[in-house]
Amino acid sequence: MDDDFNTPQALGALFDFGRALNRAAEQKAHDFARGARELWSLMATLGFEEPTQIRNVTPEISAQITALIRARAEARQGRDWKRADELRAELERLDVALKDTPSGTEWKWKGA
Repeated sequence: MDDDFNTPQALGALFDFGRALNRAAEQKAHDFARGARELWSLMATLGFEEPTQIRNVTPEISAQITALIRARAEARQGRDWKRADELRAELERLDVALKDTPSGTEWKWKGA
């Protein structure tokens, strides 16, 4: 495997991907979630394990997720179950797992 698999170059490409992902985090939560999944898929190829939790969520992404959760809560209060289900599906596409509790809805990244 002399030059067939250039590990330093592969790590450099992953680093560049991570930097681009951080810039994209300011755009849309869906794009960030999709990019993060892809980055971890590529890193798994090199033997890296996915972290048990994601610690750094940009304020923009957190605000988007919080807004969707609030809209879902309002739909549920208004007994608009169809809209509430649509919002839950949107959150699932973002890899967000919801847990409804008596004190409100809690969320975390799926698999975290």
